[in-house]
Amino acid sequence: MSSSTEPRAALVSIEDQGTIMALIDIDKENIGYEQLTEAFAQTQEVLMRVAQYSQPIRQVHMVCEHPQQIINLQKQITDLQTKQFLPPQCDHTELERQMQALRNERDEALRRPAAPGTDENLQQELDVMTRDARQSGEEVRGLRTQLANALSLAARAAPPAPHQTEDRGQKFPDSPDFSESDRTQLRGWIAQLRMVIRHKPASFPDEQSKMRYAFNRLRGVALGQILPHVREDGTIGLENLPAFIQLLEAAFGDPDRVATAERKMRDIKQKNREFSQYYAEFQVIAADLDWNPSALWNALRMGLSEETKDSFTYSDMPEELPAFVMVCQKRDNQIRQRRAEKAVQN
Repeated sequence: MSSSTEPRAALVSIEDQGTIMALIDIDKENIGYEQLTEAFAQTQEVLMRVAQYSQPIRQVHMVCEHPQQIINLQKQITDLQTKQFLPPQCDHTELERQMQALRNERDEALRRPAAPGTDENLQQELDVMTRDARQSGEEVRGLRTQLANALSLAARAAPPAPHQTEDRGQKFPDSPDFSESDRTQLRGWIAQLRMVIRHKPASFPDEQSKMRYAFNRLRGVALGQILPHVREDGTIGLENLPAFIQLLEAAFGDPDRVATAERKMRDIKQKNREFSQYYAEFQVIAADLDWNPSALWNALRMGLSEETKDSFTYSDMPEELPAFVMVCQKRDNQIRQRRAEKAVQN
């Protein structure tokens, strides 16, 4: 068989083997154009080196078998030494000579120039791969352009963000009416008015709309207090809602709220009421006082019913006000339950 038609093979270096494995593992669907171009360049370099060092198959087999023979000989020597079949001063000169001869034959085979041949097929394959890479790059650029256009259209079609948010999770009632018949209700009415306005900011965009709503919730003398400030065009001649509320507080509020609260705190008693009712009134009065927790604790204890007081000993009264309130509520429930049981038995 002539050298031109004899089957050929190549010895691939460890480095080229690593490059080939890396190229096989590339994620071709997600790789970018630049990375793909670099991969094809590496492929071309490896193929050119493979073509340059290709040898007839019989020579490659001979070279490839030599290292294995060397390994087998070394293993035989090791086994003999381990089993102590060789004397300590064994001469390995012949074996080493054979091993060196095998190495020389292998090196000589690698140094032989490649036989003349053609690499037209390799070049054609590289041309096809390069053309495919360019087409893939163009497709990627086209898809990126389509994605950018879609995102731009979606951004233009999105509704604008609202400037004000309104709590629509529950229906919020309107503020109640206020008249001068019960002046103690003014503070509660003001608090409810502020909650309604805070809950519906879109309905009250400015101070005039807030004051008009508050004006429509007034009755009787309270209405007459604000009426002189209403203009012919329907606007209210006050600066803002706080000024509106200040007029009502000056007319119907308690001028000495602290002194009134202190007097009420001295007079408040639970008597036969449930503790929850007594404590609710206690909190309303305490809101107008700047008392520390210890003073409030003592005032709450003094107003308890006699039955509730008798259920305590000083050792089992919590010193913290919140804990004391919880224990009082529990004792009151027990007293009322026991009272109901006695009534059934009698």
